[in-house]
Amino acid sequence: MTKSIEPQINACFVISGNDFDTDSCTNAIGISPTKIWRQAHEELKHHKDIDNTNWIIETGKLKMYSINDVLNTLLNTLRPYEAKIRNYLLESGLQGSFTCFVTIYYDRPAYELSSEVMQKMAFFNCDFGMDIYDYSE
Repeated sequence: MTKSIEPQINACFVISGNDFDTDSCTNAIGISPTKIWRQAHEELKHHKDIDNTNWIIETGKLKMYSINDVLNTLLNTLRPYEAKIRNYLLESGLQGSFTCFVTIYYDRPAYELSSEVMQKMAFFNCDFGMDIYDYSE
């Protein structure tokens, strides 16, 4: 397997909660998720303090040097649905979040966000997180 020189960045928008109807979520928002995740560990499935269902839209791993550019790509995908997403989150009581997963084999990306991207994310009133997997030497 050839390792990438460029960092790989995957940006995700996630709606999470406990045992919620992901089909109703999709119908309310009007866009299909790229992935649905459900807790597979039996001992964790029934803990009400831990989310066990995620409805996810992601960019997939993009070879780019800017988390800002990858997040902007995701936000542009969500743009036609942003009012429905915000309303759904308010009405359902579910939590929304943005996450960037950065994988580094050699080069590192720019860890910066423009005011434009921050304003777009702020509209959703969601948290932002980032995980970095650094496999460089």
